[in-house]
Amino acid sequence: MASELKHSQVMALPNHPSLHAHDYRQVVIGLQGQTEFELSGRGSLVGPGQGCLVSESELHAFSGRGHNEILVINLPDAVLMGELSMKQ
Repeated sequence: MASELKHSQVMALPNHPSLHAHDYRQVVIGLQGQTEFELSGRGSLVGPGQGCLVSESELHAFSGRGHNEILVINLPDAVLMGELSMKQ
């Protein structure tokens, strides 16, 4: 059974690098500590109050640096087109 995509979540990233892609857009906002993201071959640190945008199907790498926390907002096309509500 496939898990349902959460609209948003607060999470900590592991300290080891991970790499993946998905078929929806994401907004990532740093809350605590630092995380590292690599998008389109360009790396950047994301700290509190900073963020990044991940395009759909974009292969991206990410990892945490020590204690960290981010807010991830997932934006599938159905949400962007008004076909799916953002109810929690």
